[in-house]
Amino acid sequence: MKTKKVIKEMFNNKYNREKVKEEIIQKEEKKKREYVKWALVPISILLIVGLALLGGNGNKILTPNYGFIDRNKNTFLYFNDANPIMKENNNRVITTSANTSVEKWFDEVVPDDLEPIGVYMVYVKKNDGQKTFNNYINYYADSEGMRSINIAYSKKYKPLRDYYYVLEDTNSFSSKVGDTEFNLYQDENLYFTTFYYDGIYFDIEAHNISESEIATLLSSIIK
Repeated sequence: MKTKKVIKEMFNNKYNREKVKEEIIQKEEKKKREYVKWALVPISILLIVGLALLGGNGNKILTPNYGFIDRNKNTFLYFNDANPIMKENNNRVITTSANTSVEKWFDEVVPDDLEPIGVYMVYVKKNDGQKTFNNYINYYADSEGMRSINIAYSKKYKPLRDYYYVLEDTNSFSSKVGDTEFNLYQDENLYFTTFYYDGIYFDIEAHNISESEIATLLSSIIK
């Protein structure tokens, strides 16, 4: 069982750019091999699929197939595929532990096996050496550091990260909790989303978390 100190070190090393870049390159190579394999599917099957997507007027019909629905909480989640192309943030991002208690702006509900590892403060370092506060991060992880949730938030700025995915929103379907709509993305066992709710900018990332646990988390924040 890992201690909180070890898990904190894992968090601090989490966004190692070279490691992340290598992981993304490996995923891209794997997907390319899968594309080649599926390119050999008989053309007759492709024609059947193509006809199924066409309406009577020849227009393509796109209907979201929600991955999770809880009508009692008015929660409809669609997990869009992420395009795993890393783009480094040009800002000089500095992350430090919060030395003082942070005012609670929302009450998140996370899985029972996840513990609060810490609250972090993200700053942007300017050319003159001064730093400006940008956002907080609430970090949760299990005892082995295998399952985790990062909730980044700010009332003034959109949360920053050392890296992020370039996303194609053209064919993305929106998810919805209550009256709030947002795009939710998945890359294998990683889920993430950004949205603005009740005067707060959110950037949430979850690793090895189930779809129902993500729904519970989001519905606890978005009332």
